[in-house]
Amino acid sequence: MNIIINGEIQLKINVPSDIVVEWIPFNQFINIKEIERVDDNTTTIYSAFWNNGPLHYDTNIKEWIRNPNIKVALKCFNGLQDIIDELLSKAEKYDRLHELYGISQNPDTEEYIIVQDKYCKNCGEKYTNESIKWCRPCHINYFENEWTSENKIIDDIILEMQLKIDSYNDKIVEWIPYTQFINIEEIGKIDDNTATIYSALLSNGSLFYNKYKKKWMKDSNLKVTLKCFNDSQNIIDKLLNETKSYYTCYGISQNPNTKEYIIVLRYGIFDYELYQKYLINYLKNNSIKWTSGNEKIDIFIQKMQLSDNIYNNNTCEWISYSQFVNIKEIEKNDLLIIHSAIWNDSPSYYNPIKEEITRKPKKVTLITLNYLNKSQNMIDDFLNKV
Repeated sequence: MNIIINGEIQLKINVPSDIVVEWIPFNQFINIKEIERVDDNTTTIYSAFWNNGPLHYDTNIKEWIRNPNIKVALKCFNGLQDIIDELLSKAEKYDRLHELYGISQNPDTEEYIIVQDKYCKNCGEKYTNESIKWCRPCHINYFENEWTSENKIIDDIILEMQLKIDSYNDKIVEWIPYTQFINIEEIGKIDDNTATIYSALLSNGSLFYNKYKKKWMKDSNLKVTLKCFNDSQNIIDKLLNETKSYYTCYGISQNPNTKEYIIVLRYGIFDYELYQKYLINYLKNNSIKWTSGNEKIDIFIQKMQLSDNIYNNNTCEWISYSQFVNIKEIEKNDLLIIHSAIWNDSPSYYNPIKEEITRKPKKVTLITLNYLNKSQNMIDDFLNKV
């Protein structure tokens, strides 16, 4: 069996961080406890402590060392004394999932055992998500005593939201010191002027669990939206209810000068009023690069753009006549002529993430052109019909 392990599995090691699969003498296991029987009682799972521990390469001291006394799972295949090929097939499967430490054998029953990495190295509890080595208890403990807002109600609600985490990719709400925000710019006021929206960079970034590196990391210099509640030191309940209502909320902060509390949100679309403020701010900061040649029509289009909202698929715009091809008359009466045409370009919409007017994926669009007879002299009537 040692020869097979050395030849079939250990030769697959590519990087220093790869787990070294080895033959493990059964006498190295202590505190063996049966956990469960699976696969129609053909397999028994045990927990145990491995005295020597797994072998790994320490890149700092450039030596192979062991991590002693770690908790492992022993997967004992009843009746596999003589079915070596099936055993190795199972071992290779677990090796691909980075869950395999090695193979052993019970000297009394002569049954072979697969030794798996199913227990957290920090707390010894079984991984909540074995495939990415994510441990919920350690995930929760990571946040304890790391922060305080100096307001017990806010501390309690943040902790409550953190304790509800069930998956490694659940949103993580934190207390964020105001000093972490840079490049703060006002976007506008919403909610009847009871809240002010700002854009900012979160220098430390938001916290997330990297399933590949198996550790906590930050998205540095993350662009965020700050929703500042005027006089929110006196409306804590409203602040906390709003915090829970947003799907992507990075946390809560407080302006040390005004003492007003802030919800830190993902930058972009969240609700109707926020979308409006981002769009208006964009239009104010970007000079008009088009004109219809008629001031009334230009003003009308600008008003239509400012009334755009999160639910609209398109942004109203001035479209050059040269963009239309295959124009065909469909209907004609005393007031108007209706045509069909192909629009070479495509509809646009405001993308608050990119902070720009964006075209939808390139496609031809069948549209109808309504010509009002003599409309060049009937602008007001024309705009009313539009």
